[in-house]
Amino acid sequence: MSLEPGDVVIDDGTPDNFPDMGLIPRDYSAFPEGYYAPTFESLNLPTWEDDRIRESLKEAKATGTRLVDRLDTGDNGQPIKCYYQNGYGYCWAYSTGHGVTAIRAAMGLPYVKLSPFAVAHIIKKGRDEGGWSALSLEWVMANGIPSQDLWPNLKAGLNQDTPAMRADAAKYKVSEGWVEINASVYNRNIAWQAVKTLLAARVPVMADYYFMRHAVCLVELVEDAGQFGVRYWNSHKEGTPDRSNIIMGNRAIPNGAVAPRAMALAH
Repeated sequence: MSLEPGDVVIDDGTPDNFPDMGLIPRDYSAFPEGYYAPTFESLNLPTWEDDRIRESLKEAKATGTRLVDRLDTGDNGQPIKCYYQNGYGYCWAYSTGHGVTAIRAAMGLPYVKLSPFAVAHIIKKGRDEGGWSALSLEWVMANGIPSQDLWPNLKAGLNQDTPAMRADAAKYKVSEGWVEINASVYNRNIAWQAVKTLLAARVPVMADYYFMRHAVCLVELVEDAGQFGVRYWNSHKEGTPDRSNIIMGNRAIPNGAVAPRAMALAH
């Protein structure tokens, strides 16, 4: 859909002065394409033409069924706020935490405040280190993600990794299965069409962007002056939804991404 008042747009002309939020490039020699989940291409998943994408966006806007609509009312009629990383280099887990929350909202499940901090803290054995979205997703696929009742956001200490916490995390596994979208220099156009299709089908995409050293959850496909871009759910602004961030142009194509496999492509 079109841009909204207050949107902050990053495009190809935006200077490269982004803070390091914790994303590090994935080592594809050690973790090749398809290591974490089947690829879009290997599953022969369909992509939509742009005309169908525009029709789906128009329908979702008219019926109030956009993913952002669900997020804006998902907390008992109020907007679901972002998970705030507060300087930790854990963006790569917060993207997955936002993705799981978005999936739950899309499914109409009750809002539960999750703890992506816990996921990253366990994976890195308490260290403040970077990663990529599929790395945190691997842990969430196997173990789930705990609620903040059992592991509060930003609370360091592996002593919180208890059997009760693990049992809580297991309640919030996502069972749909996942798909990888590898946007290497060889298939960026294919990957971009896959990302656009997923977002038009109201499916969140956890995306890694090397240019801004940040991993985020994409929640809406937007269009401005005939050009598509993405709205992402950020982890910067404590106590706010933090969904007024747009990437346009070539920069909108992620360097890598993961998404739920059980896509509502029949919309």
